[in-house]
Amino acid sequence: MHSDWHALCCFRGRFLWGDRAVVRKCLKCGFSNDAASGAPDEPCPRCGVIYAKAEAAARAPARPAPTPPVAPPKAAPREVRLPLWPTVACGVCLVVGFLAGREQMRYQLVSAFTGAMTHAFDGVAPANKPIAAAPAVAPPAPAKAPPPTKPSGITAKLLTKGFRDQEISGSHFVKAAITFEVEFHNDTDKDIRAFDGVLSFDDLLGNRVYAAKLTISNPIAAKQSTTWSGELEYNQFESDHTKLRGYDVKDTTVTLQVRKILFADGTSQTEGQG
Repeated sequence: MHSDWHALCCFRGRFLWGDRAVVRKCLKCGFSNDAASGAPDEPCPRCGVIYAKAEAAARAPARPAPTPPVAPPKAAPREVRLPLWPTVACGVCLVVGFLAGREQMRYQLVSAFTGAMTHAFDGVAPANKPIAAAPAVAPPAPAKAPPPTKPSGITAKLLTKGFRDQEISGSHFVKAAITFEVEFHNDTDKDIRAFDGVLSFDDLLGNRVYAAKLTISNPIAAKQSTTWSGELEYNQFESDHTKLRGYDVKDTTVTLQVRKILFADGTSQTEGQG
């Protein structure tokens, strides 16, 4: 009788305990316990977990994951707008001023270096090469021709005067220059081997426009002439350079103040001597 009652209460390995179903399969490790008693604190014989607690944990709703904090949006940087035309005008002025300053500095450095070289090699300059601007002889009174002096033995005449623009091509660089050709005539009775002095460019009234030292080593036979081609490096910031460039050849004359003449026979003549 007892065995029949036990078989009636068993259903697929589950027991009744009061009005509750006996748990026989562990929700943690999956072990099926056919010998479970159904007690509230009964543990799984394999993993030791309490069946009732595992069941309660399975029925509990899942806790939502915490929402990460959202950083507040960054404020957009304030845009600063400057007036268009004043800004462009200021930029152009800065560029022009910078370029003009560099050009002025370059010309000052070149002039200083050329002046130093002129004094270092004074009297030995090669032919057909002008000497850079040197301290000019005191000019005569305005609007008056220089007083007549004793013939120096050499006279000068301006043949041509022009201008050459600056040219830059790769590594080739040619500076701007005032170009000219001068004819020197030997008024003495002896052949001239070389001479030096100051060549002055004057206007039609005899006022000095520009003057520079020069040394000529081209031989000139007695009572004969020679043509010399020279050039003056142009500096747009020098007022006498711009003034000389503006004169036409027909409105310009040259005057030679001879310092010393060396004759072919070895004799020499200095300024003021016959």
